Amino acid sequence: MQRTCLATILAVFISTSLYAAELNELTKKNYTEAGNQKAVVILHVNWGRYWKCGGLDNAQMEALKFSKIQKDETKASDATISLETPSKLNAKDSFVPYVLLMEPGDYALSSFDVKVARSRSDIGHLKGDESTLMKDKKPIGGTFTVGAGEIVYIGHFGLDCAKEPFLWRYYIEGKKDFERYIAGFREEFPFVQDKPVQFRLFSTTMFGQEYSLH
Repeated sequence: MQRTCLATILAVFISTSLYAAELNELTKKNYTEAGNQKAVVILHVNWGRYWKCGGLDNAQMEALKFSKIQKDETKASDATISLETPSKLNAKDSFVPYVLLMEPGDYALSSFDVKVARSRSDIGHLKGDESTLMKDKKPIGGTFTVGAGEIVYIGHFGLDCAKEPFLWRYYIEGKKDFERYIAGFREEFPFVQDKPVQFRLFSTTMFGQEYSLH
């Protein structure tokens, strides 16, 4: 998989039931109660095993986390998107959608974990955490912003295998394909009605290319 956009075959919203219990999955109930005060974040993650990735036997993403950036450092925040693979052995090679109701604000990539296998017996991990994703208390891995009442698509997250296994943010290319994707989203979540869905990618120079929808 090259470091570029997603093919049009991924411009389709397919529902999933693989949410962890602690994730605040979007529902009609919580959207009715707090949709105007909170924000809806849409992202996809490929937890599948990538064979012959970057010259290795295989690689697989196992965890991905975004944390809200606090303007006031004296106040703690537990607003996070903490995602883990639903299965380390049988995860499918496809992008799993997550549609979450979150606190509005700025979020930064705060950690990730990629399992890498050189052979069946030689297995390690490529990890990112605050020591590598923050510099002088500022995020360098990437950020995204969501406002109260907004619905925002931030991208598809998977691995790039062109060189060494590497976390990469992909995206749906082209307005027509994005509109087709959003039509599928509205079929799955009809209660959002005609609320606009913003194409606002996770912004990064480390794990993706900048792109504006046109």
